[in-house]
Amino acid sequence: PAETSVFSQLVNAGALPADVWSLCLRPNGGRSNGTIVFGGVDDDLFHGELQWTPNAASGPYAPFYVMAVDAMTVGGKPLTGVLPTVIIDTGTNDLLLNDKAFASFKQSLLDMCATTNLTGMCNVPEGQTLFDGKCFDLSPADVAAYPDFVLEVPGISLVISPPQYLLANFGSIGKPGQTCLAVSPTGPNGLVIVGDTLLVRYTIVFDRANHRIGWAPVNVDTCGMEAI
Repeated sequence: PAETSVFSQLVNAGALPADVWSLCLRPNGGRSNGTIVFGGVDDDLFHGELQWTPNAASGPYAPFYVMAVDAMTVGGKPLTGVLPTVIIDTGTNDLLLNDKAFASFKQSLLDMCATTNLTGMCNVPEGQTLFDGKCFDLSPADVAAYPDFVLEVPGISLVISPPQYLLANFGSIGKPGQTCLAVSPTGPNGLVIVGDTLLVRYTIVFDRANHRIGWAPVNVDTCGMEAI
C-alpha cells in the first residue's frame, strides 16, 4: 500500500520537508542514469517553468500516478480508441497502448506513406512493419522523417519524439544496430502506460500533497550528475 512505502514513512516521520518527490532520467549517463530528489525538486534539473496537471488516480488506480487524457495525436492527427487515462510508470521502458490506440497509431503512419517514405512502414509487405515486431536499419534521417507522438493531458502537451519511440538495439527482436519500435500493445482491455520513452524528455515532479504532477524540459547537463 502507498501509505506504507518508504517515502510515505519518511514523510509521516517528518524526515522530509514536503510530501513531494521528483525525477529525471539520463539514458547512458556517465555518473548515473538520472537524479531523484525526495522532499522537493531542484530547479537546476529543468528548463523553464513547471506545468501542472492533476493526479487523476482513484479507485483501483489510487496507488499509481495517473493523468487524464484529452487526446493523443501523431503528426497532428488524433488517434482513435484512446482510453481516458494514462498511468506513469518509471519502470516501463516503452510506450504501452491499448489495442485500438495501437492500431490507430499504425494506420496514421501508413496513411503518411502517400506523401512521405517512412522506412519500416512504407513499401514493405503487409505484416512486416515496425508495428509487426520487425526491426530495420534506420539512419538518423530515416528516424527524423517520422512524426512526433503527442500526449495531450489537462494543461500540458507532452511530446514523444521519433528518437524516443524508435530505438536502436531495443529489446532482443532485432539484429545488432537495428532500430525497433518502442511501442507495444496491451490487449483489447489493456491499459495505457507511459514509460521512459516519454520520461527521458522531462523532469517530473510528483506533488502528492496537492494531488498534482509537474512537467518541465529536463536539463541534460545536470540530470544524473553528482549532487548539485
